[in-house]
Amino acid sequence: LDGQFRAGFREFEHRKFMPDRKPREFDAPLWQGEKLTGQTILVHSEQGMGDALQFARFISLLKKYDAGRVCLAAHASTADLLGTLDGVDDVLTDIPGNLTFDYQVPLLSLPHLIDPELATLPDTSDGYLRVPTGARSALPEGSEKPRIGVVWAGNPKHANDHNRSCRLVEIAHVFDVPGIEWVSLQVGEPAKEISRLDHNVLDLSEKLTDFTVTAATILELDLVITVDTSVVHLAGALGAPTWCLLAHAPDWRWMLSRDDTPWYSSLRLYRQQSAGDWTTLSHRIAEDLLQFLHRPQLAGR
Repeated sequence: LDGQFRAGFREFEHRKFMPDRKPREFDAPLWQGEKLTGQTILVHSEQGMGDALQFARFISLLKKYDAGRVCLAAHASTADLLGTLDGVDDVLTDIPGNLTFDYQVPLLSLPHLIDPELATLPDTSDGYLRVPTGARSALPEGSEKPRIGVVWAGNPKHANDHNRSCRLVEIAHVFDVPGIEWVSLQVGEPAKEISRLDHNVLDLSEKLTDFTVTAATILELDLVITVDTSVVHLAGALGAPTWCLLAHAPDWRWMLSRDDTPWYSSLRLYRQQSAGDWTTLSHRIAEDLLQFLHRPQLAGR
């Protein structure tokens, strides 16, 4: 949270002793930063979908360790997207019993081993994930207005979801800004809140069946506005313009007192000034949207 990443990532290794955070274990030796000299390494995802999307950028840096083959074990819903990563040879949603590899490492240990100060991260201005060939957007074709996607709630099972998520009505002031076609990227039970809104918001929840469809949809939007959930990492990893709404006490990765982030160059951070006050935050965003709509690339639409 304070930006002391070297110490933070070192201490983060203690999750291996926590039952609810412990990464999977394999028979192969744990990679600890040594040269791989053509050998095979298995990188295995852990924790949430957003964590997998965020930390996947470190995999491309394994090249400098002369990895011969890099296998990535990933959640099924992210597998196709993560298969577009530079430096990944195979993406596995299941680990075959006969699979052999020389080393293994949990995905979230890579910054500690490779780049604890975030000094050599790949440029994210154009994104480091790509939409797989053939993936189709959930958006209907054609729009005379700028299209802005919105997400207001994350996974309700997340331990901090009561702080990071909001109710749609709490940010409804943004929908008063004229000249926008609003698109909901929200899935799950919170998507039903759209029906109780006195504004026209396109509900795509039934069509957003996996992260690949969501990614293809995001790339057809002019802006994404989202709370701190997996969509912010997906949009940032694609290099898509994104505004992220943060709780007054944010997750460590967003640090403090800044409206940008070293993780994603296309992100702008909006922070609550007092705990639980999403409404004031939505008024700030509405004001900035008026300026956003006057950008040259949008002015003629």
